Amino acid sequence: MAKQTSYPEVYAEEAGGEKNRLRRQVVEMERNLMKMKRTEKVLREVEGRYSALMDSNVFLCVVLASDGRFRAMNRRAEDFFGFQMKLGTDIALQSLIAPGYA
Repeated sequence: MAKQTSYPEVYAEEAGGEKNRLRRQVVEMERNLMKMKRTEKVLREVEGRYSALMDSNVFLCVVLASDGRFRAMNRRAEDFFGFQMKLGTDIALQSLIAPGYA
């Protein structure tokens, strides 16, 4: 005769499976968090090198988007063009060129 399992035993098995599933999810989340922290660290390092290169460069440096709008510039370029790049600055190179020369 087959042994019948009681409700508490069935519930305990289901709860154990749920605990294991939750443990796996926590481990996966921790791995993802570690990857994200490593990526953020590398990004900060790259941004630091980019800023140092732009700020210390003796040449006029400008980054333009494909539509001709300024995306970044160093201090020498800000002095040359007469405005400062700030968040929200939306100026196109074309707008600085005299009509007839563009």
